[in-house]
Amino acid sequence: MNFLYNKYKSDYVRIKPKKNTAYANTDRIFGKKNNSNMMITYNHKFDNNTFNYFSITNNKKWVYDSYNAVKATSRYLYKQTNLGISDQFNHTFDKHHTLISGFEYTKDDIDSMSSVKNKGFHNTALYIQDIWDFSDQVNLTSGIRFDKHSVYGSQASKSLVLGYNPNKKTNYYLSYKEFFIAPTVAQLYSANSGNPNLDYESGYTVEFGLKHYFDKDFLFDFSMYKRHSDDAIGLIKKSDGSGDSMYTNYDTEKTKGFNASLVKKFGEFYNAKIGYTYIYVDPQENKNPNRNGYLPRGVWNIGVGYDDYKLALNIDGRGVINREGRKASTIKEATNFWIWDISANYNFTKNIRLYGKINNLFDTAYTERVYDLDPEVWYSSPGRNYMVGLEYRF
Repeated sequence: MNFLYNKYKSDYVRIKPKKNTAYANTDRIFGKKNNSNMMITYNHKFDNNTFNYFSITNNKKWVYDSYNAVKATSRYLYKQTNLGISDQFNHTFDKHHTLISGFEYTKDDIDSMSSVKNKGFHNTALYIQDIWDFSDQVNLTSGIRFDKHSVYGSQASKSLVLGYNPNKKTNYYLSYKEFFIAPTVAQLYSANSGNPNLDYESGYTVEFGLKHYFDKDFLFDFSMYKRHSDDAIGLIKKSDGSGDSMYTNYDTEKTKGFNASLVKKFGEFYNAKIGYTYIYVDPQENKNPNRNGYLPRGVWNIGVGYDDYKLALNIDGRGVINREGRKASTIKEATNFWIWDISANYNFTKNIRLYGKINNLFDTAYTERVYDLDPEVWYSSPGRNYMVGLEYRF
């Protein structure tokens, strides 16, 4: 059994940029946050072939925004709670056949001082998955999931994955997976961007992938996919001149992309990795591709490391490129960027570990919180920051 609890409290200040107005001349908006998250898991082993995994999560989010506003109607207080209960049962009949089944229950609620009063919904899901190795070379994983949503009714989603291993170094797979995604309470009912008329998103993904070991220390991993979504949910800027965006359904959204990575170990202690992710989302009418330029077309991930079991040192870089923004956007420096982090761990004993990390090593100005990548409206991500900790394991 494991128990995890964390709490986060903060006082914050933000601005709402206005067109043709310098940031220094905008009003400061003050707010408070008080969030907590709890999780309990219980894993039980009946025998060597039968396992059960049970978990309960309870997350609470409390936000009081614009509490310094002169007009009471401009202040915004809301509480959001998310309860989740799940259980998964695994049974292996023999080395070639495994059956997985389970259920999930989620309940989401939101309450605010505005017109949103005690809104919420719940979802119950049952699923079963069969993993069958027909031989040392061929395996098939099939599954089905039934969702019953209190607002959006019942849905069934199927999945099928075919694997082929021509030898011990290479694995190919081809998959087809359907999905059903209901809107969140925030997407439905949040004050500025909520839309209670949203439909659920559904569709399917087809994916092909392979893994190949050139040798035991050199791995190549590649996958490519195509996704079709009906009524996909995204943010669309309002036409009322407020500068706010509202969650809206797209009629159809088609996405394609690929991931490729190389991981290499040099000698006993050194390692390196490089990966690239490409994504292209068909444009909506009068918009740029990739959700009107919100998503980057390319992301690089690069890392080098050293680990001698006593000392571990890692340098990691992430490059976001080809992120064009909406057609009117002119700011590229903050939305196309490279960020480098460095981290280290030192084990004094098997029970005591000292660790540290420097995030955004070169103090790069960049943003990942943007609204339609409006050149007038974007929030900077954290600059260079440090973390040091000591861990003791009983």
